[in-house]
Amino acid sequence: YKNHLAFVEREGTVTSSQNTDFELRVAAARKKLMVNTLSARASAGASILFDCQTKFEGIDPRPYPFAHGDFGSFLDSCRGARVGVSWEDKRSEGRLLLVEKGQRVIQGCTESTEEYCAELQLFSEGQLCKIPFAKITAVQLSDPSLQDQLENSLVRAIEQKMPKPPAVPIDSREVIYVRAAPVANS
Repeated sequence: YKNHLAFVEREGTVTSSQNTDFELRVAAARKKLMVNTLSARASAGASILFDCQTKFEGIDPRPYPFAHGDFGSFLDSCRGARVGVSWEDKRSEGRLLLVEKGQRVIQGCTESTEEYCAELQLFSEGQLCKIPFAKITAVQLSDPSLQDQLENSLVRAIEQKMPKPPAVPIDSREVIYVRAAPVANS
């Protein structure tokens, strides 16, 4: 150890038939020096990866932001989606254009009003169709990928309500990975 520098040697064994990543964490201020002086060897070759994502950092795509508060809010959050709507023994299909809101006086009051969902509007084959909201019995999302997004959104909503384990302390050091390639079987 001299001039705030050290010689550090680490050794690992590649036992997998796939690439193996070794993680090295360094302070951000020393990252440039580390990258410039780091040496890695493996019998089938090694790479030094920095400023990149690896298998350790899975990309978790955010689900579509459905509103789960009530039926009207949910449908309003699906604006533009292809849907099938059932009401009064009828069925219509099209793109959800909008959920039309209205105001009404609360029963038993003379001055208080409430907002409610009055109609659902669909767009199909160049035509707009109004469906009375209170008569809707079922709505089906036609797009399978949107159905999957809804499933993911519901799972995520319940996961957010589950108790969480204690947070892992944040490590402010930069991450550098050494990737060792496996030996090819001949």
